[in-house]
Amino acid sequence: MIESESFIAIAGCGRSGTTLAVDLIGCHPEISPVYETDFVITVAGILFAETPAPMAEQVAQITALMSKWSENLPKRPHNKRDYEKYLHGPHYIVFSRDFVLATTVQFTQALMQPNPNTAALFHHFVMTLFREHARQDHKPKWVNKTPTYMFSLPAFKILFPGFRLIHCIRDPRDVARSILAVPWGPKTFAEGLDYWLRNIHCGQAFQQQYPDDYLEVHYENIIRSPQRELDRIFAWLGESEVGDTVVAECLARGLIFDDTHVAKWRGKLSAEETALVSAKLQPQLRAFDYPLE
Repeated sequence: MIESESFIAIAGCGRSGTTLAVDLIGCHPEISPVYETDFVITVAGILFAETPAPMAEQVAQITALMSKWSENLPKRPHNKRDYEKYLHGPHYIVFSRDFVLATTVQFTQALMQPNPNTAALFHHFVMTLFREHARQDHKPKWVNKTPTYMFSLPAFKILFPGFRLIHCIRDPRDVARSILAVPWGPKTFAEGLDYWLRNIHCGQAFQQQYPDDYLEVHYENIIRSPQRELDRIFAWLGESEVGDTVVAECLARGLIFDDTHVAKWRGKLSAEETALVSAKLQPQLRAFDYPLE
C-alpha cells in the first residue's frame, strides 16, 4: 500500500517563475524548499517504462544515475542568469551524497527481492530523501520544485496519492522569448509558444480531474503583489499567512521584485511573431487576462 503523505509540487513551463515561487514559499518557517530534483522523473521512467528492462538492468541504471546526480552535492548544475538571485540559491538540496547513495542501495536491494512492490518502493525512496532534506533544514514540511513534472501529472497522482500541484504560469510571449536563451529549451519563438501551450494543457487536465489539489499561480502576480500572492498560497497549503514577514525578509536580504521582467515582450515582437501569438493563443490570453496587444 502506498502512503498518502502530502507531496507538494511546484511545476510549470520553464522560465515561468517556478524557482522564484519555491524560493519564496521556502521562506515560510514551516516549509523547506527542495529543488532541482529531476532524478525523480528519470527513475520513474526507468521503473515504469512501457517495456521495462530486466530488474537487474533497471537497478544498474538507477545506481549509475543516482551516483552521477549526487556527485557534486550540495551543488547542482544550473542555467540561471546573473540577474536571477534567490535566497536559497539556484538549487537547494541539503542531504548529502552519502545519504543519497545509502538510500539508493536500500532501494535497489529491495527492488531485487522476489515480487517487489515497485510503486511503493519508489514512493518510499523519494519521500525518504525529501524528508531528510526537511529534517536537515530544520523544518517539518517540504515543497518540491521540478518543472518537468508537468508532463507526468497523472502518473504522479497515482504514485503519490498526496500529490498537489502549484502550477506556475507566465505570459507566453515572455516565456517564448526568454526560453530561447537556455540550452535545453525550444529553438524558435513558435516552438516556445507550443511548449508553453503543452504545459498549460497538462495543468488544465490535472485541474479538471483534481480541482482541490491544483493551484494556479502567475509570475506577474508574485512580482507585483508578492505578499498577497504568498498569503494565497500559504492559505491553500493550510499554513499561517506570513507573506508580510517573508517579503520583508526578502527585501532585507536584497531580493528585488523587479517588474521590468513583466511584459518584456512589448515592442520586441516581429510582425510574424505577433501573428503567431494571435493565431495560436488568443483564447488562452483572454482566459488568463493577459493583454492581446
